Amino acid sequence: VMTIKAQPEMASIRTINLAVLAGEIRKLATAIHTEAASPQSDVIVDWAARLEATCEAHVHDAHSDENAVEALRAKLLTLRERTRRFAFEMEFAFLMRPERKLLSIGYRVEEHQLDESCYDLLASEARLTSLFAIAKGDLPTEHWFRLGRPIVEIGFQGALMSWSGSMFEYLMPPLVMKEPQGSILNQTSKLIIKRQMQYGRQKNVPWGISEAAYNARDRELTYQYTNFGVPGLGLKRGLGQNTVIAPYATIMAAQFNPREAVQNLARLREIGALGRHGYYDAVDFTPQRVPEGTNHAVVLNYYAHHSGMSIAAVADAIFEGRLRDRFHSDPVIESAELLLQERAPRDIPTATVRTEADERSKD
Repeated sequence: VMTIKAQPEMASIRTINLAVLAGEIRKLATAIHTEAASPQSDVIVDWAARLEATCEAHVHDAHSDENAVEALRAKLLTLRERTRRFAFEMEFAFLMRPERKLLSIGYRVEEHQLDESCYDLLASEARLTSLFAIAKGDLPTEHWFRLGRPIVEIGFQGALMSWSGSMFEYLMPPLVMKEPQGSILNQTSKLIIKRQMQYGRQKNVPWGISEAAYNARDRELTYQYTNFGVPGLGLKRGLGQNTVIAPYATIMAAQFNPREAVQNLARLREIGALGRHGYYDAVDFTPQRVPEGTNHAVVLNYYAHHSGMSIAAVADAIFEGRLRDRFHSDPVIESAELLLQERAPRDIPTATVRTEADERSKD
């Protein structure tokens, strides 16, 4: 990818070469499967065929006639305008509780009233909604400054606390939202990844905790789902009672720490977390939920939204934040960028700091 970016004039030739190599890989995979005839070799054949089809599609695109290219361009432009219209037709103002200037977590249709609970923290996935709603005029700018900013110390620096201390709350917004260097948001993202890594080492497990499925099922054998996080990062009590590692959390962290993320994914693969359609949703290390004789249970399911966030994170890591650039290229979003410039605090208020020892004593 980097070579094609550096020499775009050679892209056509390189895609043809890649297609030829992909064809050889598929033939080799088929030969291996003929001998091995195992579930693993069947998966290899499947992905080798997908690789070949993808490469051939790129070759076809490179040699499409001008009319076909223009037709595709027109189709994509129409799709872009349609999705943008969907976004801007959404109305967020009715979700704001005026007395608090905060967004309610939902609307009770049968009772015709807003839920009493609100999204009240800056370190939340909902800050993406807040920024968008302010940018398009649904909410007043004051709403942004009503979001709570409790601070926790990590390595003598301050990071924002979230509700559950999950990777999702911190790292979903920067899939498309820029976090300027030196800002409280950027510093927080870097620090909480560091803390997630530390916690993994402390527990002697791979790192990456976020909301996910876990190794418990209901009567219909459906995996249960809840939010998990690192003690001390979240305000929620009892975070240390579960140890559930979500591979998608590691993939989201690749936006900031790609090398460490790849290393952690390799470790997850070694314990069986990689399936036919990518990494499974979670690996449960909670002692009371793992089979006898082992220290973990792989949660054998996938969630489309976790896979989608993973794809976006990989795209940002490889293409240097392209999704963020596209989001901020919209003049409406650009008009609200100043809100993201909030500087990281120099001093950490002792009243808001909770140590890991404090958290363990509460659990």
